[in-house]
Amino acid sequence: MKKFMMAFVLAFAMVFSTFAGVNAAGSKTASLALKKASKSGVALSSKITSKKGVAAKYNKKSTSVAKALKGQKVVKAKGVKLSKLKKLSKMVRIYRKKNKSSKNTKVTLKVPNLSKKVKKVYALHYNAKAKKWYITKLTINRKNKTVTGKWNRLGTTALVYTA
Repeated sequence: MKKFMMAFVLAFAMVFSTFAGVNAAGSKTASLALKKASKSGVALSSKITSKKGVAAKYNKKSTSVAKALKGQKVVKAKGVKLSKLKKLSKMVRIYRKKNKSSKNTKVTLKVPNLSKKVKKVYALHYNAKAKKWYITKLTINRKNKTVTGKWNRLGTTALVYTA
């Protein structure tokens, strides 16, 4: 009976640890949720639409951000090294439902896998018009598991982090 109980506990621990790993940064990418935005009519979608499929290619490439952006034009926030960045979320589309300017929109996103391992969080944003990736630092609210930042232009975005 003791052997059976021990085997059951070990099996349960193995299965549970697989699901619990989702909350550790880096084990799996987060599904983001829009918490709030400073301008009305802002929405978030996992459906990506881009003429050249840049965002879809980013989602499919290696877990290394540096490899995914290899050969692309990148405008980095001060002090950011691509080699130190890890994926925190898949690419999503943040957009305005109405045809109004999206410049300087403050956006807060819910990040379920935000853990203590995460030191800094950045928005990795693709601007199709400029054909460049932009990396912008976000503020973290660990208690609510959210990140907030100001987007100069809404569009295809992913979250990346340093540990």
